[in-house]
Amino acid sequence: MDMYMRRKCQECRLRKCREVGMLPECLLTEEQCKSKRQRKLLKKQQQQEMSPQQSDEDGTPNLTDEQRDIIELLINVHKELEIPGPEDMNRVTGTSEVGYPRGYSRNRVPKKGTQEIGYQRRVLRGSRGSICKQRRQQQRQQQLVKKPPPHHHHHQPQPPQPWQGEKGKGQLDPEAQQLRYAHITELAILTIQLIVEFSKRIPGFLELDREDQIVLLKGSAVEVMLIRVALRYNKELDAIMFGNEEPYTRKQLLEGGMGSLVQPMYDFAASMAELQLDYAEFVLLMTITLLSSDRPLVQNRTKVEALQERYLDMLRSYLKLRRPKEHLLLPKVLMKLTELRTLNNSHSELLFHLKLQDQNIPPLIKEICDFH
Repeated sequence: MDMYMRRKCQECRLRKCREVGMLPECLLTEEQCKSKRQRKLLKKQQQQEMSPQQSDEDGTPNLTDEQRDIIELLINVHKELEIPGPEDMNRVTGTSEVGYPRGYSRNRVPKKGTQEIGYQRRVLRGSRGSICKQRRQQQRQQQLVKKPPPHHHHHQPQPPQPWQGEKGKGQLDPEAQQLRYAHITELAILTIQLIVEFSKRIPGFLELDREDQIVLLKGSAVEVMLIRVALRYNKELDAIMFGNEEPYTRKQLLEGGMGSLVQPMYDFAASMAELQLDYAEFVLLMTITLLSSDRPLVQNRTKVEALQERYLDMLRSYLKLRRPKEHLLLPKVLMKLTELRTLNNSHSELLFHLKLQDQNIPPLIKEICDFH
């Protein structure tokens, strides 16, 4: 027995405790010790049951089967509603009947992005491959994303549209500007209709109070539209690919009367591209934006907040599963909600400016934006 082991000897420790005044009744019996160990074991088991599911040895949280199914449902629904149908597009001012993306059908996923969707489905199905394998898949996916889709550069030449004006003649004449304004606002109307349809098919949305559904839609429509713009943004061209798959530049939207909203909108889309979100993450962000309980006039905030938290959990788990080492990614994504509020205010200012200019603001846009 040396000085070190004396500190480890239970008999020596007990004697020291008694010497400093410990009462004999403070000493636990063997039965009490056994009971204490059992309580500790039971508490540990309960904590393990309450903690998020773990996958493999890396501690990456898994999505539940229900969460995977919901995310897949949202992806499929949004793919169906991502762009207007051919008939709707052909009715838009200044849109020709040619140039609709090849291979597109309103009832199936377009050819564009099928590799990315396949990757997401493997993630959602709880692939048990190594993190290295997931990283390689992610790198291949990013390489695909970095390459502009073929039809962005190799689509069939289009006849000039009346709202496009004549190239090389500088500023558009007033009639061409008015045609461009009509073209953009009609596209916005079609997009709002798609957003309304998408919201109805979000699991849990129709279970909210009818009044709250309307308030949430009115409050979030512009913000969801901006996320959709970011989803359709082409970084290489610094352009947005709308339903007719034609690139819309900042200059074109400025000439269409979109004013001070254009630059921050494109800057937002570019900053979203830097985050390299996949399709599922974009769709979850739209859903979370739609379900913001802090909108004015929401009545049952607790119910709306609980539904939003459900989708926040899905986004949190999905991000950790797909990019486990990027711990700051979720805060960066959620910070975009603040930017969207600012852009929403800018849109309201734009409507007021258009009204002062006696521009015709379509009734649906007035209604959805509560602008009268």
